[in-house]
Amino acid sequence: SLINLPAPLYTAYTLLDENQDEILTLDEMLGFLRRTFTIIDKNADCYINLEEIVAALGESDLKEDFQLGLTLIGQQYLTLAKYFVDGFIAKADTNKDTKVTLAEIVKFADFSFIDRSIQIALSMGYPNGPTFAYLTGGNRYTRRGSWRKDGDRAVVVWLTTLNTFLDNPVYQSTPPTHCGLAGQGE
Repeated sequence: SLINLPAPLYTAYTLLDENQDEILTLDEMLGFLRRTFTIIDKNADCYINLEEIVAALGESDLKEDFQLGLTLIGQQYLTLAKYFVDGFIAKADTNKDTKVTLAEIVKFADFSFIDRSIQIALSMGYPNGPTFAYLTGGNRYTRRGSWRKDGDRAVVVWLTTLNTFLDNPVYQSTPPTHCGLAGQGE
């Protein structure tokens, strides 16, 4: 039964299932995502970045040490993504206008770049082990026997942050329509 979920997860479900019919529709999910995007996009520029995500979670009481860990892991993945996107654009942009058209994507044939990118991703794409462990409570670098407390602490931190985040009044309002966030019927 859903009522047995931790309170923040149950709250998330009830916010998703707006009409409480226990069926999630695309419109309900998009409404939830539009509201979440609005909460994170503090400067209303219609883009979100790592700093805005971490700031929104910080405003939702995410502990500073967890914000640091999230920033470190986020920077790792964003750096890898930028490397791959920049590399793809450089290889696919056959007319060298710094823009990649659909025709250029369809004609892309440098599969050695793809193979190298996969190897790089496999080698460097794993999250920083100690940082990830810290964020999930699996920190093996703590005193013997305290790993259980670390795990419990991590769960409490994340659930408390989620609960505070979901308590934002934006979730009780009509889904925003700026930034091209209009629903299907709008």
